[in-house]
Amino acid sequence: ESTPEDHPDHRNLITALGKSEELCSQVNEGVRQKENSDRLEWLQTHVQLDGLNDPIFLNEVLTRLPTDPSDEPTFHLSHIDHVYTLKAENNNERTAWMNKIKEAADLYIFTEKKKREKAYQARTQRNAGIGRLVVTIVEGCNLVKTSNGRHDPYCEVTMGEQSHTTKTVQV
Repeated sequence: ESTPEDHPDHRNLITALGKSEELCSQVNEGVRQKENSDRLEWLQTHVQLDGLNDPIFLNEVLTRLPTDPSDEPTFHLSHIDHVYTLKAENNNERTAWMNKIKEAADLYIFTEKKKREKAYQARTQRNAGIGRLVVTIVEGCNLVKTSNGRHDPYCEVTMGEQSHTTKTVQV
Protein backbone atom coordinates (compact mmCIF):
# COMPACT_ATOMS: atom_id res chain seq x y z
CA GLU A 1 0.00 0.00 0.00
CA SER A 2 2.83 2.40 0.84
CA THR A 3 4.95 1.58 -2.20
CA PRO A 4 4.32 4.00 -5.07
CA GLU A 5 2.86 2.45 -8.22
CA ASP A 6 5.83 3.56 -10.31
CA HIS A 7 8.30 1.80 -7.99
CA PRO A 8 10.04 -1.20 -9.67
CA ASP A 9 9.01 -3.55 -6.83
CA HIS A 10 5.33 -2.51 -6.77
CA ARG A 11 4.07 -5.27 -9.06
CA ASN A 12 6.06 -7.97 -7.21
CA LEU A 13 4.81 -6.67 -3.85
CA ILE A 14 1.18 -6.78 -5.04
CA THR A 15 1.71 -10.36 -6.25
CA ALA A 16 3.35 -11.32 -2.94
CA LEU A 17 0.52 -9.69 -1.00
CA GLY A 18 -2.07 -11.65 -2.99
CA LYS A 19 -0.22 -14.92 -2.48
CA SER A 20 0.23 -14.29 1.25
CA GLU A 21 -3.49 -13.48 1.64
CA GLU A 22 -4.32 -16.70 -0.21
CA LEU A 23 -1.96 -18.66 2.05
CA CYS A 24 -3.51 -17.07 5.16
CA SER A 25 -6.98 -18.04 3.92
CA GLN A 26 -5.84 -21.63 3.39
CA VAL A 27 -4.26 -21.75 6.86
CA ASN A 28 -7.40 -20.28 8.43
CA GLU A 29 -9.54 -22.85 6.62
CA GLY A 30 -7.26 -25.63 7.86
CA VAL A 31 -7.48 -24.33 11.43
CA ARG A 32 -11.28 -24.09 11.14
CA GLN A 33 -11.50 -27.66 9.87
CA LYS A 34 -9.24 -28.86 12.70
CA GLU A 35 -11.38 -27.06 15.28
CA ASN A 36 -14.54 -28.59 13.79
CA SER A 37 -12.89 -32.01 13.84
CA ASP A 38 -11.92 -31.53 17.50
CA ARG A 39 -15.49 -30.46 18.34
CA LEU A 40 -16.91 -33.48 16.56
CA GLU A 41 -14.50 -35.79 18.38
CA TRP A 42 -15.48 -34.20 21.71
CA LEU A 43 -19.17 -34.62 20.87
CA GLN A 44 -18.70 -38.26 19.96
CA THR A 45 -17.11 -38.99 23.33
CA HIS A 46 -19.31 -36.79 25.57
CA VAL A 47 -22.82 -36.79 24.06
CA GLN A 48 -24.97 -39.82 24.77
CA LEU A 49 -27.39 -40.65 21.96
CA ASP A 50 -28.68 -43.98 23.25
CA GLY A 51 -32.33 -43.00 22.74
CA LEU A 52 -31.85 -41.57 19.25
CA ASN A 53 -32.37 -44.10 16.47
CA ASP A 54 -32.78 -42.00 13.33
CA PRO A 55 -30.44 -39.23 12.18
CA ILE A 56 -31.57 -35.63 12.51
CA PHE A 57 -31.11 -33.66 9.30
CA LEU A 58 -30.17 -30.03 9.75
CA ASN A 59 -32.75 -28.74 7.29
CA GLU A 60 -35.48 -30.19 9.53
CA VAL A 61 -34.51 -28.67 12.91
CA LEU A 62 -35.52 -25.61 14.87
CA THR A 63 -33.96 -24.44 18.14
CA ARG A 64 -35.80 -22.40 20.76
CA LEU A 65 -35.55 -21.39 24.38
CA PRO A 66 -37.88 -22.95 26.95
CA THR A 67 -41.16 -21.12 27.57
CA ASP A 68 -40.68 -21.04 31.36
CA PRO A 69 -38.15 -18.40 32.41
CA SER A 70 -35.87 -20.55 34.55
CA ASP A 71 -32.16 -20.19 35.14
CA GLU A 72 -31.53 -23.65 33.69
CA PRO A 73 -29.22 -23.45 30.64
CA THR A 74 -31.51 -25.64 28.52
CA PHE A 75 -32.94 -25.27 25.04
CA HIS A 76 -35.24 -27.25 22.79
CA LEU A 77 -34.36 -28.82 19.47
CA SER A 78 -37.51 -29.50 17.43
CA HIS A 79 -37.30 -32.11 14.69
CA ILE A 80 -40.44 -33.01 12.72
CA ASP A 81 -42.65 -34.52 15.46
CA HIS A 82 -40.07 -34.77 18.29
CA VAL A 83 -38.75 -32.16 20.69
CA TYR A 84 -35.43 -32.80 22.41
CA THR A 85 -34.46 -30.81 25.50
CA LEU A 86 -30.73 -30.22 25.68
CA LYS A 87 -28.79 -28.87 28.64
CA ALA A 88 -25.58 -26.86 28.40
CA GLU A 89 -23.00 -26.00 31.05
CA ASN A 90 -24.19 -22.37 31.28
CA ASN A 91 -26.31 -19.79 29.45
CA ASN A 92 -23.41 -18.56 27.30
CA GLU A 93 -22.69 -22.10 26.13
CA ARG A 94 -26.41 -22.62 25.47
CA THR A 95 -26.46 -19.51 23.27
CA ALA A 96 -23.31 -20.68 21.48
CA TRP A 97 -24.86 -24.12 20.83
CA MET A 98 -28.06 -22.59 19.49
CA ASN A 99 -26.09 -20.26 17.21
CA LYS A 100 -23.84 -23.07 15.94
CA ILE A 101 -26.84 -25.30 15.18
CA LYS A 102 -28.56 -22.45 13.32
CA GLU A 103 -25.36 -21.65 11.38
CA ALA A 104 -24.91 -25.33 10.48
CA ALA A 105 -28.55 -25.60 9.36
CA ASP A 106 -28.24 -22.44 7.25
CA LEU A 107 -24.98 -23.69 5.72
CA TYR A 108 -26.58 -27.08 4.97
CA ILE A 109 -29.54 -25.43 3.24
CA PHE A 110 -27.23 -23.09 1.29
CA THR A 111 -24.97 -26.00 0.24
CA GLU A 112 -27.93 -28.13 -0.87
CA LYS A 113 -29.29 -25.18 -2.87
CA LYS A 114 -25.91 -24.73 -4.60
CA LYS A 115 -25.78 -28.47 -5.41
CA ARG A 116 -29.24 -28.29 -6.99
CA GLU A 117 -28.24 -25.19 -8.97
CA LYS A 118 -25.07 -26.91 -10.25
CA ALA A 119 -27.03 -30.02 -11.22
CA TYR A 120 -29.58 -27.84 -13.05
CA GLN A 121 -26.82 -25.93 -14.85
CA ALA A 122 -25.13 -29.19 -15.86
CA ARG A 123 -28.42 -30.48 -17.30
CA THR A 124 -29.11 -27.27 -19.23
CA GLN A 125 -25.54 -27.01 -20.52
CA ARG A 126 -25.62 -30.62 -21.65
CA ASN A 127 -28.52 -29.78 -23.96
CA ALA A 128 -27.08 -26.50 -25.20
CA GLY A 129 -23.70 -26.47 -26.92
CA ILE A 130 -20.95 -24.91 -24.88
CA GLY A 131 -18.36 -24.53 -27.59
CA ARG A 132 -16.88 -26.03 -30.69
CA LEU A 133 -13.94 -28.34 -31.17
CA VAL A 134 -11.99 -28.05 -34.39
CA VAL A 135 -9.58 -30.89 -35.21
CA THR A 136 -7.10 -30.47 -38.05
CA ILE A 137 -5.11 -33.54 -39.09
CA VAL A 138 -1.78 -32.33 -40.45
CA GLU A 139 -0.11 -35.63 -41.22
CA GLY A 140 -0.82 -39.35 -41.05
CA CYS A 141 1.97 -41.91 -40.75
CA ASN A 142 1.98 -45.71 -41.02
CA LEU A 143 -1.62 -45.88 -42.15
CA VAL A 144 -2.87 -49.44 -42.29
CA LYS A 145 -4.17 -50.61 -45.65
CA THR A 146 -7.59 -52.22 -45.83
CA SER A 147 -8.14 -55.70 -47.29
CA ASN A 148 -8.53 -54.22 -50.78
CA GLY A 149 -5.08 -52.58 -50.51
CA ARG A 150 -6.32 -49.00 -50.15
CA HIS A 151 -5.91 -46.42 -47.42
CA ASP A 152 -9.24 -45.18 -46.08
CA PRO A 153 -8.28 -42.66 -43.37
CA TYR A 154 -10.91 -41.11 -41.15
CA CYS A 155 -11.00 -39.28 -37.82
CA GLU A 156 -12.94 -40.38 -34.74
CA VAL A 157 -13.35 -37.98 -31.81
CA THR A 158 -14.94 -39.01 -28.52
CA MET A 159 -15.66 -36.65 -25.64
CA GLY A 160 -17.71 -37.93 -22.73
CA GLU A 161 -20.72 -39.74 -24.14
CA GLN A 162 -20.49 -38.02 -27.53
CA SER A 163 -18.64 -39.58 -30.43
CA HIS A 164 -18.19 -38.31 -33.98
CA THR A 165 -16.60 -40.11 -36.94
CA THR A 166 -15.73 -38.31 -40.18
CA LYS A 167 -16.20 -39.72 -43.65
CA THR A 168 -13.20 -41.50 -45.11
CA VAL A 169 -10.78 -39.31 -47.00
CA GLN A 170 -10.00 -40.41 -50.56
CA VAL A 171 -6.22 -40.49 -50.99
